[in-house]
Amino acid sequence: MRWNKSLTAEEVALIVFDLQSYKTLEEAKAGSMHYLDDAENRYAHQCIVEDAQELYEALIDQIVIQAGHEKGYGEEDASLKIVKYSYKDESHEEGLAPEKCTVTKNSLALWFHDMGDEEKAKICDPHYMTRPAVDNHDSAVTADEPNPKSKNSYLKTILALSDALIDGLTGKPSTDAQAVMSQLAGKGIECPFGEKTLSNYLKEARKLID
Repeated sequence: MRWNKSLTAEEVALIVFDLQSYKTLEEAKAGSMHYLDDAENRYAHQCIVEDAQELYEALIDQIVIQAGHEKGYGEEDASLKIVKYSYKDESHEEGLAPEKCTVTKNSLALWFHDMGDEEKAKICDPHYMTRPAVDNHDSAVTADEPNPKSKNSYLKTILALSDALIDGLTGKPSTDAQAVMSQLAGKGIECPFGEKTLSNYLKEARKLID
């Protein structure tokens, strides 16, 4: 599972807590039986499994939030990028099954980064890139901002590539950013920044050509 481009919440919990020798969290819980004659190690194992279970539950909550955000059900964005949706009734896409959904390793790394856990972020994606900082005016300005000419070229390039990727932009930055991210995810390509940042880039790029 470590080599997969996207992971389920349970796979993430097993990987970041070094429990890959178990196929499921339930198996990991049962693993404490291996330490019947070693109370100290049994307790340590149980603590690790409890932490993994807490992480699993937190990720499930975030996947539900993200799914709702992407479907337009809520304003909050969990920053996780869902690659594969799973439903209890697949034929009618009824009843989200968050435990079977998979999210990109890059977005998991960014999520852990936002939670202040760099160690787990690097376990998910050792080469992840953090989100560019966005100022209070919702513009795409980073701490190490390039000169204006280079920045404008970057923005126009992003706009042109996005337009080609989704066969035409709608002119609505948020809608277009979501469509671009969806296309990238479908191709197994991890974007170095989030959907909100891309929306800001598209908005600024549009101003340059209007």
